[in-house]
Amino acid sequence: MKNKLPTDLYYLAGSFITLLVILRIVFINEDLFAILKFSSSFFWIFVIPAFIMTYLYKINFIERFAISVVLSAALMGIGMYYLGLMGVHIKYSVMLLPIVYSSFSALVMVLYRVKTAPKKVMGLSVPAPNQQRSLA
Repeated sequence: MKNKLPTDLYYLAGSFITLLVILRIVFINEDLFAILKFSSSFFWIFVIPAFIMTYLYKINFIERFAISVVLSAALMGIGMYYLGLMGVHIKYSVMLLPIVYSSFSALVMVLYRVKTAPKKVMGLSVPAPNQQRSLA
């Protein structure tokens, strides 16, 4: 599988700019900094935490973006609820939870890649357990 991360990052930046332009058109009388702040906070809370989680599956960008918005909304809602029950103020949980979810999903992705990578035994390449062996 080809590494799709650079192209998906370009698409993600393009979707951020598209959201920024749409919000600028809708809220024409607002300050540009306020619109930039809203769109960046939208991406920080509703896109970034689950966007990395979806890299374990072979799906295209549109599906990845849609799934990450819904999954991030669910994870952030549940996480903020339980952090609120533990007494953590919401201004800390808004900064803490996306970092925790992104770090956890990046760690899972790295561990998955290490597990499925081909290994070398005595200089010979041994395929990973889930890879097919060719008879040629």
